[in-house]
Amino acid sequence: EAAFSEKDGQRYTGFIAQEVEEAAREVGYDFSGVDAPDNPDDIYGLRYAEFNVPLVKAVQELDRLAKEQQEDLDRQQTSIDQAWEAVRSHQHTLTELQEEVRTKQ
Repeated sequence: EAAFSEKDGQRYTGFIAQEVEEAAREVGYDFSGVDAPDNPDDIYGLRYAEFNVPLVKAVQELDRLAKEQQEDLDRQQTSIDQAWEAVRSHQHTLTELQEEVRTKQ
């Protein structure tokens, strides 16, 4: 989620630090971009520059996964195409055999 703030007629958006902290914790990532308060009276902070490296790594990982999935899809499509070709060949052979049986009757 994002937080919205209106200041001087300008709309600012940003992440909610507690949600960033929770998301990082859920995936087991020790994220240095969250400044958690030392006591309940202080506020959370975010260092947005710290987001760059993890985001780039995530994009690289997603790109790798997408390429692997595309390769899997390509292999599966090749298998499907080959199976259909075999079916067509068998249908042709079956038609020829049926015709041969008809002519011998």
